[in-house]
Amino acid sequence: DRFGRRTMILTVSPIFLIGIILLFISNTFFTLLFARVIIGIGAGITAIAIPSYLSEISPATIRGRSIATFQLFLTLGILSSYIIDTIFTPSGNWRAMFAITIIPALFLFVTMYFLPESPRWLFSKGKQQQAKNILNRTRLPKEAEKEAKEIMASLNVNQAKWSDVFSKSLMWPLLLSIFIGVFNQLTAVNGFLQYAPSIFRDAGFSSRVSDMQCAIALGAINVVGTILGMLVVDKIGRRTLLKLGIGGIVLTYLYLSVGYMLSLPSVAALIGLIIFIFCFACGPGVVAWIIVSELFPTKVRSKGLAIVLFFTSLSGWMVTSLFLQIEKQLHLGGAYYLFGTFSILYFIVIAKFLPETKQKSLEQIQQEGLS
Repeated sequence: DRFGRRTMILTVSPIFLIGIILLFISNTFFTLLFARVIIGIGAGITAIAIPSYLSEISPATIRGRSIATFQLFLTLGILSSYIIDTIFTPSGNWRAMFAITIIPALFLFVTMYFLPESPRWLFSKGKQQQAKNILNRTRLPKEAEKEAKEIMASLNVNQAKWSDVFSKSLMWPLLLSIFIGVFNQLTAVNGFLQYAPSIFRDAGFSSRVSDMQCAIALGAINVVGTILGMLVVDKIGRRTLLKLGIGGIVLTYLYLSVGYMLSLPSVAALIGLIIFIFCFACGPGVVAWIIVSELFPTKVRSKGLAIVLFFTSLSGWMVTSLFLQIEKQLHLGGAYYLFGTFSILYFIVIAKFLPETKQKSLEQIQQEGLS
């Protein structure tokens, strides 16, 4: 909130570069761990600043698609990592794998210089003329004037405090946002993506190269599903798309569980995981950060996102850290039952409590609340 959305995004690239360089020269476990912590800090800033920036600078008619571009490029990054890992798998040159990531880090740093600051953040800092100029650049004149009035009417120019996020009026949006972030992780999507080669090996694939090739297939489906979700999220709505995606995940877990019990061929597991990744990508993968970015008022958005990110990252770390242990103790079939149960609970809560926010300005959403 103090430095602005754009400025925060600009700090990410130097942080990433420092972490990548440390990874490249690491020769002890401590330096490797320290480098990963630095990169994690950069990733944390990214996860807060970019959805917040995109939600505040985009017109309501395309805001869903704009925020979804964040998820799209995450999926492209995952796919790229699978391809790069496959290329270097025969040699085992992990340093080269990390070194290549310098390219997108530099690209982000250079291109952010050409993008404007968030107009809502500028309004909150009393820089009204700068904010109006940016709105006029990104909206039609009448839309820019209307939105400027809505923003000024809704903003309290005083600096928001952390206690404001926990106020009575924001407690329900906060709890619902945390729930969405945590249960996105409890679908175990990151466990399947990070340990895809190991899962395919357990499912019957015979070589490391074939494992990685199957992982590339998952990464490609992740991208395709995200693109589809981007195309429809502003048309059919966040809530509907999220329900469709989670419903598909529940059915896929049922299919995977039955397939495991019947000892179906390994290709059946591949098909099931492809469907699972597709359902997640076009549903929860696209919608989660859009919803979370929209539910918080402008003055507390970054603080609210930070809290949600903390619980999301904590639950994601727990799932990925325990994933292989869960698979070992419960076997794949038991893991499918466990994470499928979490997905059923996710669907029930979303169907009952999540409002629809498509085609509404951030100020409208704030006024209407979750009623």
